[in-house]
Amino acid sequence: MVKNILYKKIVSEDNLIRAWDHVRYDTINDFTPNCFGYDDVGSNLNELIKIIHERLSSHNYQAFPLKHIDVPKSTLAVRPGSVPEIEDRLVSYAIINIIAPKIDKKTSDNVYSFRVRKDYKTSKSGLFEERREIPYLKKKTLRRIALIEDWFYEWPEFYEISKYIYEKEGYHFLSVSDISSYFENINHEILRDRLLSLLPNDPKIINLLMEILDRWVWKTGELRRLGRGIPQGNDVSSFLGNIFLIPLDEKFEEYSKTHDIKYIRYMDDVQIFSKSPEIAREVLFIMNSVLRDLYLNVQGSKIQIFENKDIEKEFFPPGMEELNATIDKINDALQKSKISSQAKKDFEKELKKHFAKISRKTKWEKHERRLFSRLLTGFKIIESKAATNRCIKEIQRNPDAGMNAKIISYFRLFPTDKRIIDGVAKFLLSDMNKFEYQEAHLFLLYRYLEEIPKELLDYMYDVAVNEEKNWFNRSAALVAIGSTKLDSEILERLKSLYDRETNTDVKRAIALCLVQLDRKNLIAFVMRKLRGELENHLTTVGNYYEKVIFNIDNFAQKLISMIKDKPTYTDFYKEHLYRFYLFTKVDKKSVKEDLAKLLKKNYDEIRNGKFRDQIRYLYKEITNVEL
Repeated sequence: MVKNILYKKIVSEDNLIRAWDHVRYDTINDFTPNCFGYDDVGSNLNELIKIIHERLSSHNYQAFPLKHIDVPKSTLAVRPGSVPEIEDRLVSYAIINIIAPKIDKKTSDNVYSFRVRKDYKTSKSGLFEERREIPYLKKKTLRRIALIEDWFYEWPEFYEISKYIYEKEGYHFLSVSDISSYFENINHEILRDRLLSLLPNDPKIINLLMEILDRWVWKTGELRRLGRGIPQGNDVSSFLGNIFLIPLDEKFEEYSKTHDIKYIRYMDDVQIFSKSPEIAREVLFIMNSVLRDLYLNVQGSKIQIFENKDIEKEFFPPGMEELNATIDKINDALQKSKISSQAKKDFEKELKKHFAKISRKTKWEKHERRLFSRLLTGFKIIESKAATNRCIKEIQRNPDAGMNAKIISYFRLFPTDKRIIDGVAKFLLSDMNKFEYQEAHLFLLYRYLEEIPKELLDYMYDVAVNEEKNWFNRSAALVAIGSTKLDSEILERLKSLYDRETNTDVKRAIALCLVQLDRKNLIAFVMRKLRGELENHLTTVGNYYEKVIFNIDNFAQKLISMIKDKPTYTDFYKEHLYRFYLFTKVDKKSVKEDLAKLLKKNYDEIRNGKFRDQIRYLYKEITNVEL
C-alpha cells in the first residue's frame, strides 16, 4: 500500500528552513555567483518559506526555467552550464534532505562522491561530506569537489587510493571508460524508476522531484522537452547523478565476488583495477553494456586499458608524489603554528624546484597541467607570487573553467599586484577573449582587486548595456563596476538602464550599483521601482534595502553586529561593500557610531586602492570628518 509518509516531512516549514541552510552552502560553488549572495532572499526567508509551504501543501508548486551559460572545457569545446532559481533549489533540497539519508544506506561503499554526512541533521555546512575517511589509508580522507573541477586537481586523495591499489595490492591493469556528456544524458524515466525502486512507498515525492527536473531540461529548437538531462553544479543534481549509476555499482559488486577486481567510483569517473588482461577486457564489456542499458553513450576513443608503466604515466605522473609530500609538509607546519617568514621562503624554494620542471614549456601535457594545479595549491597556502606570470599566460591559452577558477582564486591573494591588474585587463581587451563565461569570471575578479584600468572599466560598461551579451556577462560587469566609486552621471545612466532593462538578473546587478545614490534618491528608487516590481526576485531586493535603510526590527544594527568581529580587510568586506553604502543611509545615531568604528578599523588595515578610497568616502558621509 502506498503511504506517502515522507511528503509531509518534506513540505514542513522546519525542513524547508534546514534546506535553506544547505542551499546557502551549496551556492558557494555556483557556475554563476549571485550578486547579493542571496542576502536579500535570506532577509525575507520566513515569508518565502510560508509561500513555498502553502504551494507544496496544496500541490500548486511550479518550477522555474533554468538560466543557461556555456562553460568552456578547452579552447574549442564548451558544455552547458545552468543555474536553477533559488526557490527550486530550496524545494529540491528539501526533498533530498529527507530521501538522501535513506538512499545513502543503500549505496555501495566503493562510491566516494556525495555521501551523506553523519551529522546531517544539525550541519549547516551542507548535507554531504566534505571529507571521507578511507580505512586502509592512514590519515587520508576524500574531499568533495566542485563539478567544474577535474577530480585530479582538487582530490589528491583519490590519487592515493588508486596508487595504493596499484602499488600495495598489486592490481596492475586499469580499465576506464569515459561517459559522453553524462549529466546532459541522464534519462528521466530511468531515474524515476530508480528512485521509485529505492522509495516504493513515496511516489508523491518522486513525482514532485521529477516535475522540477522536467522543467529544468534543455529544450530543442522546436521547444520540445527531451526528457533527459539534469543541470550540473548543484548538490541535488550531483546526488541524483550519483545514484543514477547504482546499477553499475551493483553489477561490479556482484562481479567482484567471483573475480579479483577493485572497483571505485567518484560520480561518473569509474576505475576498475584487475590483475589480468582478460579480466581488464571483460570488465569494459560489462561496463559498456550496463551504460547502454542506462541510455548513456561511451566515447569509443576513450575506452582504454592501462597496464603497469602506462598506469604510472597516466595517473601517477612524475613528480606528483614528491609535490604532494611538500604540500603535506606545509599543511603539517600550519597545523602546529603560524609559518615563519624563513619557513615560507624554504617552502617556496622547494615548490619552485617542482615548478622549474614544467614552467619553461609553452604547452603542457595533461599530467603537467595536473602538476601545475597542485603547485598552485602550494603557492596559495604560503601566499607566494611565484606562479603569477605563468597564470596570466594560462588564462590566455586555456579557458577551461576548472583551471580558471584555480587561477582566479590564486590572484585574489594579491589584490595590488600590477602584473595581475594589467595582465588580465590586457587579455580581456584583446581578440583572444572569446568565451563569455571566462570573461564574466574575470570581470568578477576585479571586485577583489584594488584597481580597474580605465579602458577596461569603459569596456565593462559597454558590456553591461549591450542586450546581445549573455545575462551573466552583463551582471558580472555591473558587479565589478559597482566595486568602484560611481559619480552622479554614471548613477543616472544606470537608473535609465534599469528602466529599459528586461532581464531580472541584470536589473538586480544594477540595483547593487545604485546603493551609491544619496539617501533621498535611493529611497525613491526602492519605493517607486523595486517595491513596485511584479518579479519577486526584484521585490526581495527592495524589501532588503528597505529593512536596512529604515532599520526595521533593528535589522541594520544586527547586520553590523554580525560582521564587526570578522577579520578586517577580507574578501567578505569586498563582496559586501554594498551593505556599507546601505548602512550610511540609516538615520540612527547608534548605527552610524558602530559603522564609523567598523570603517575606521578596516581603513587602518588597507594601504591603497579603490576600497580604501571608498571607506574614506563613507566615513566622511556619516561623520563629516576626514580619515
